[in-house]
Amino acid sequence: MTGVYLDMPDLADEGWTIGGSSRKAGVGPSKRWARRLFSALYRQLGAPGTLTEHADGDAFDLDPAFDGSAHSWHRILVPLPGGEVVSHEAAIALSSGDRWIVIDFVCQSEGRDRLKAAAFDALHLRQRASVEPYLVYVRGARPELTRADVEAIAYPYAMVYGVDEEDLESGDPFGGLRSTLFALLSS
Repeated sequence: MTGVYLDMPDLADEGWTIGGSSRKAGVGPSKRWARRLFSALYRQLGAPGTLTEHADGDAFDLDPAFDGSAHSWHRILVPLPGGEVVSHEAAIALSSGDRWIVIDFVCQSEGRDRLKAAAFDALHLRQRASVEPYLVYVRGARPELTRADVEAIAYPYAMVYGVDEEDLESGDPFGGLRSTLFALLSS
């Protein structure tokens, strides 16, 4: 097998659990906010007319200047040190050339274990020089973890982008992250 990125068969429809979560893992607040960022990325980075929407995730081609594509709820195989492989569902995956930028969303309401599981995958994704994982952590009205706690758990990520849930409804809560992604793709 060559490469790290393969689409997994949809075994969840047959009752299987893949990578520690069901195929419905993207349902809920994380999916809502990831979809909002994905739409904003399409407007900023997407080639016009290339957006395709599917029940299992959307996709678009990046502007020809970036030569790549973007996918939402994209399954990525994560190689483990012992030769085993687990599946990781990225909220958003951007590919440009041989480079991949993986964006995970974790909401405080999903709990500490969900954050730890995502960080575990990010640790192994970082073993590949061509993969840069980013985390968007959505804090609730009464944060259970301090910023230092989140950053300590999520240390494998190239960047942790924290946003308060109340700020997601107004303005452009992902403007800073979009600027970072634009700069990464432009380099």
